[in-house]
Amino acid sequence: RTLRWNWLGPSNIAGRMLCLAVNPADTNVLWAGSASSGLWKSCKGGRGPDSWEQVRLPMAANAVSAIAIDPVHPDTMYLGTGESYGYEPPLSGKYVRTMRGSYGIGILRSVDGGTSWSLMLDWRNHPERCIWKIEIDPANPSVLYAASTHGIYKSHDHGNRWTQVSELKMVTDLVVRSDST
Repeated sequence: RTLRWNWLGPSNIAGRMLCLAVNPADTNVLWAGSASSGLWKSCKGGRGPDSWEQVRLPMAANAVSAIAIDPVHPDTMYLGTGESYGYEPPLSGKYVRTMRGSYGIGILRSVDGGTSWSLMLDWRNHPERCIWKIEIDPANPSVLYAASTHGIYKSHDHGNRWTQVSELKMVTDLVVRSDST
């Protein structure tokens, strides 16, 4: 049997998506992070050519590479920014496709369902860095983990402060077990 994909839209977005998140309280609300045009939201389950709208962020973040929604408080969301193919900056302005995607600014947080955003991990002075994944500890939603080009970071206070817990380079994924904190 051949499975078929059906196009659901949108028709108003250019480029490719890096991540997708579903609001656990309302599965018709979807969030998508793009490689070159920031954050997008659909309140229609993503169905239809005009079901997506771009969300304006308070600072330039072309690439949104990670989205995490707090399962207990779904109005609290975290965005990881940047898209990187390596952990070092480009060499003296030399263009090498495998060295850079889009610059990142760190991690943003919203506590009002995406209406307003605050920069919680400020990497504006380190644009070569990228967040690839943000995980919320299922046993304690105040504990967050972020996989990045420059290691793994952890927050114990809903993203207010971050500590590097691993210097492993180019971490693109991680899984948090519910029995570990």
